[in-house]
Amino acid sequence: MRLPKTPYPTPPEIRHAFALLSQRSTFKAFFDEHVSETVDWKAMGVDYPLAGHWCSRQEFLRCAYDKLHSVLDDDGLVLDVVDVHGGGTDEWAVVELKGRGRCRNGMDFPNTYAWIIKFGGDRRVARVTAYLDTGLVARAFAANS
Repeated sequence: MRLPKTPYPTPPEIRHAFALLSQRSTFKAFFDEHVSETVDWKAMGVDYPLAGHWCSRQEFLRCAYDKLHSVLDDDGLVLDVVDVHGGGTDEWAVVELKGRGRCRNGMDFPNTYAWIIKFGGDRRVARVTAYLDTGLVARAFAANS
């Protein structure tokens, strides 16, 4: 096995990992392969259905990911990487993402995200603070619940 050259994933490695989020068929593989089972995940904001703090990958997927997909059509949500800042020798990185999705009622769901990420010593995502268009999420739930 080839050892990594840096203690944390580099921007190209982060882009490669996050590319799994750009296809529905590989979306969950991103979480299995690159996110710690004990991730500390916060979705910032108040007064919208996905605000919260979860202390495991399973809890985040059940309480946020599955909840969001309950208002989306069968194609769900995919995320494209816009930019990556940090990583490599720094345990912190910011990943900018652009979402593509559609709600069950036909409403577009083009959310934008900034995930502030801390990598663990195993090079997996250990902590996330996620910022997103909370108004779009609130409208999607109001129109599709």
